[in-house]
Amino acid sequence: MNLKSLAALCLVGLFVMVEVIEGVEIEPSMPSVRCKCRKVTSSHIKREMIKKIEIFPAKTYCPTIEIILTMKDDIQICIDPKTKWFLSLLSKLKNQQKQKQANGENTMETPNTNNNDENRRTTTVQL
Repeated sequence: MNLKSLAALCLVGLFVMVEVIEGVEIEPSMPSVRCKCRKVTSSHIKREMIKKIEIFPAKTYCPTIEIILTMKDDIQICIDPKTKWFLSLLSKLKNQQKQKQANGENTMETPNTNNNDENRRTTTVQL
């Protein structure tokens, strides 16, 4: 093998390594490259109106935790994760879940059945 062939092979190997390293930072099966919530609200929403709560952790393409409430009429609303009324509601739901687990009942938290990486990190609570 001559010197030019060796240099070309090393250069190709370097490009492959750079592509692999860059690909590590990108979320697999990423549906979009931005946050799901463009606007958030801190307005109080009655628990009876909420059908489902989804909590999405921060990602490389969205640095904030996102909370999406699905209302009983299927409208989705993004909530500020630091809102006091929501944190209180979440605390109450967690306590109820612990009580149900202690009694051997089903929990409110349902695992996602979708196998993509996005959904495995998402917490969904059915109300």
